[in-house]
Amino acid sequence: MTTTEMFPVQLRSDFAQACSDLAEARSRQRRKDSPGNRGAVRECWTSIDRVLDAYLDSR
Repeated sequence: MTTTEMFPVQLRSDFAQACSDLAEARSRQRRKDSPGNRGAVRECWTSIDRVLDAYLDSR
């Protein structure tokens, strides 16, 4: 498999990880709403946005 062929696989993996991280961060925020936990949720959304931008850039 070439690097070009692996890129979509890597994007899927990155997206899945970012979504998993978001679910975990949201769970922590539900247990305790704090600035740190809200920041973690924001960071996860930023990670998801980066993955989606990379996907769009690859098209």
